[in-house]
Amino acid sequence: MMNYMKSELYRIQRSKGVYILIGSCIMLMIAMNVMLWAFGNFDENFRYATTKFSFSMLTTGMQCVFFVTLMISGVIFGDEFKYRTFSNATAFGYSKMTVFFSKWLLTLFVSAIGLVLVVGTLIGSGLLLLEHSNVGELESALKSLVACIPIFICGVTGAYVLIFLLKSETAAIWAWFGVFMGVTMPISLLGMKFKFLEQLSKWLVFDILGDITLDEVTGSWYMIWETAEGFTRTILAGVLGTIVLLVIGILGIRKQK
Repeated sequence: MMNYMKSELYRIQRSKGVYILIGSCIMLMIAMNVMLWAFGNFDENFRYATTKFSFSMLTTGMQCVFFVTLMISGVIFGDEFKYRTFSNATAFGYSKMTVFFSKWLLTLFVSAIGLVLVVGTLIGSGLLLLEHSNVGELESALKSLVACIPIFICGVTGAYVLIFLLKSETAAIWAWFGVFMGVTMPISLLGMKFKFLEQLSKWLVFDILGDITLDEVTGSWYMIWETAEGFTRTILAGVLGTIVLLVIGILGIRKQK
């Protein structure tokens, strides 16, 4: 398994798509903070050239990060069946399960590196360029990131499994949107009328990422994972979703000839 993972990592290191995607995200983070810094220097009344506002993008923008999990899976293994690397690997004696889990682990590994680089750039450039708010904004952003990592793993896994099962990047993209959004939206709407669906919607990962609530006492907004119960639910939803998707992937791979 390790030998196969090394060969796949060698291939990924020479894939331009990975560098373009991660590099583009890094440039967007830098551009955002540079723009905030520039506006802040141009207009003294501009209130958003602060680390609080910049880092809040991590807290409130997790749904956008979730979409990137689809992109990175597609970039790494979107041409999997086009070039028949899966068939070639099994022809050389690797089992389907070895190939399946090796590629999955490598996808998570590359995704983790990309996440660290992009988030590190956002935080680093923010601390360097912007006014420090000193209201615990960094701790809040990092807590949000920790809470949502299992859901990001779920998103990556979903895209990866669908590419394997459908053998088409285009079909996998539509199926991914169907699984995470097409199912979520009607359940959320029907949850306004049916109690069972309301409870179910609280465990749907895309709903969780956008679950923002108004604190009537303080008048401020907070994300669901900023509460103890919500933090636990966010992590469990991501873990359970990942397990379900992996089981589906294993069953599907075993049925493939």
